Amino acid sequence: MRRRFASLVLAAAALYGQASISGPTNEYIFDPGTQTIRAIVGVPGSGYLGSSITPVIKLGSVAPNARFAITVNANTAEFIADLTQSPVTPQPLTGAIADSDRILWAQDSSGAVLFSSRGRSLQFISQVNQQPTVQPGIDLSTLESTLEAPTGREASRTPDILAPVQSAYLLAIDPAAKQAIVAIGGAGQSNVYLLESGMSPRLIIRAVSAAAAAFAADGSLYVIDAAGEQVWILPSPLGSATAQTLPAPQTSLGRPTAIMVQGNLLYVATSAGNRIDVYDAASLQYVDELALDSAPSTLEQFTATSYLLNARRSSTDPVLLLETSPVPKVIFIPAGANQ
Repeated sequence: MRRRFASLVLAAAALYGQASISGPTNEYIFDPGTQTIRAIVGVPGSGYLGSSITPVIKLGSVAPNARFAITVNANTAEFIADLTQSPVTPQPLTGAIADSDRILWAQDSSGAVLFSSRGRSLQFISQVNQQPTVQPGIDLSTLESTLEAPTGREASRTPDILAPVQSAYLLAIDPAAKQAIVAIGGAGQSNVYLLESGMSPRLIIRAVSAAAAAFAADGSLYVIDAAGEQVWILPSPLGSATAQTLPAPQTSLGRPTAIMVQGNLLYVATSAGNRIDVYDAASLQYVDELALDSAPSTLEQFTATSYLLNARRSSTDPVLLLETSPVPKVIFIPAGANQ
């Protein structure tokens, strides 16, 4: 059954017939419109984006615990240990890659991954909840020319000459932020790699167009091939991959932009049709659909049980969150005044 969520009022409507009003409190988010980290203030049901707590920065990312943050500005990256302090006191992340354009966090906020699509590099940050340790950066630009050819079932699909790297995308990290899944785009092919600090990158899948990936709590990995309209499932990142077709309401995945696994459900955000399709993660049977008033662009972890749905290009854009507990629902948070 299709459900519509109003985008002009603060509302949350749940799957399975439950409707409620709720919202996060005492949270923070990077606001691309003002290029600052802003507080989310209010009580459940009436939260809104409040004033900035940082000066202007190029990029910022808040950990799921709502205390830590990493910011990028000019050629430096900094770590904020406590967003509740006034003023906040950043400390340099010495050795961090300077041009990060994406930051993902461990679910328990103990680590993070910095990624640069322009510089084609990736870096693990560990022990964040003690003293942040910057691991050596991983150069992605030479993956194709230095990676050993796969064996077994993938060997027959390995071309004699690998295409040069044209683009690099960070698809997912594992819950502990110790493994990262990156897609390297070539000519008509998308190669998916597993990256770990101190280990050589390993090719795990050759897809047509790898659009999104997600780890489940048991360590299994799901990778969406947008062009092939199928999902690759690996019992572990180094396990044997199997490709299956996802049943979809309109017989199409509808240009998937992001996926995530929470509990026994697989969520697939699609830009076509402005919806999130929900599947049983084990059987891949279609469960339900969350219909939105705008296209979702991400499913990035926000708190332990909520995920950011929109990238927010303007300071007036609302925050859309997918809350997965106790039942799936969408939370709308208006921008408010930056005062």
